[in-house]
Amino acid sequence: LLARLYNLYTEVLVSIGRWEEVLWTEVDCGLLETCLEDFAARCRKMPRALRNWPAYLELRQVIEDLQHTLPILMLLQDRSIRNRHWEQISDICGMRLDPAQPQLRLKHMLDAKLIRFREDIGEVLNASGKEGEIECRLQRLSDDF
Repeated sequence: LLARLYNLYTEVLVSIGRWEEVLWTEVDCGLLETCLEDFAARCRKMPRALRNWPAYLELRQVIEDLQHTLPILMLLQDRSIRNRHWEQISDICGMRLDPAQPQLRLKHMLDAKLIRFREDIGEVLNASGKEGEIECRLQRLSDDF
């Protein structure tokens, strides 16, 4: 039983380590979501006898934290987000996040603990979405004239 738990624990940590090294511009949130769902399902299928073990509790927490962070990451990949929005998000989380920097990796995004600031980041992302819609409408008007 323990081997099963520790094998999954190791697989999750190794996967996260690989994902963290991926450049932000190349992150595939859909793939991450699929992998996290699989890890969560496998974690839930662990025998009840293991569910109070610290390793199980930590594993479950790591998976859940990533699952809660993933929607924010997906929203941050939207093309309507401009540099000014990234600057606002950087100010909110207290970490410089600049997608124009070629060395920005998923690790940097995860280190920013975006989930702690999800409401404030959500406001910035909502504003960027509305601004993007306005820009599209203005472009259409410009094209018509």
